[in-house]
Amino acid sequence: MTIPRGTCLAFLYNPDMQILTFVRQTLGHDDSGHDEAHVLRVLELARTIQGKEGGDLPYIEGCALLHDCLDSKLGLDNASQEEAVYECLTQNGYSAEKARRMIVTMRRMSFHLHDEEALTIEDKVVRDADRLDAMGRVGAKRALDYGKSRNRPVISPDNRIEIEMGLIPSGESTVAHFYEKLLILDHHLYTDTAKAMAVPLKEELILCLKELYAEEGLVLDEDTLPR
Repeated sequence: MTIPRGTCLAFLYNPDMQILTFVRQTLGHDDSGHDEAHVLRVLELARTIQGKEGGDLPYIEGCALLHDCLDSKLGLDNASQEEAVYECLTQNGYSAEKARRMIVTMRRMSFHLHDEEALTIEDKVVRDADRLDAMGRVGAKRALDYGKSRNRPVISPDNRIEIEMGLIPSGESTVAHFYEKLLILDHHLYTDTAKAMAVPLKEELILCLKELYAEEGLVLDEDTLPR
């Protein structure tokens, strides 16, 4: 698969330490929806957003490719991973200063951190791209994969009671994750481009949730959906 568009020449031609090779080594065994395919989708989404919103393209591309290599919820040790990511970036043509700033961008990407302080356009583009990939049918599948990797039920017995009572499902389940994060991602986007791209993706996400309910013999109460 061809990757480069705005990336530096070292990334293109260094056979010993290409960024994508590093990503494959780090995330190659992931089964939680944070694999190479996710990274490549985020890369393309980030390129699309950057094309309309601007920002330093090589910076954005590097962050898009490497962002999950610093994700502690994947069982990675952040201290050693930051060193490895820094080395990967500097060996692939990024300056030491830019590599350090990119690590800060990647470290601040988690949805649950709610870190809004002094975001650059690069921060916004990469965050938006990552969040868009958690929406639509792809996002629904990733949520199911993540839940399975953590031994979470899709719909817990308590969820079934909540749903039948017209309440929002809660707790450690995949369906609760839809409500706690996926269905509100469109309210936590930064760029106009990403907000427009999110509209059909949210519709897809709701359709997937309806299908999930139907498979369990349940009916989605649309009044419970965040608007």
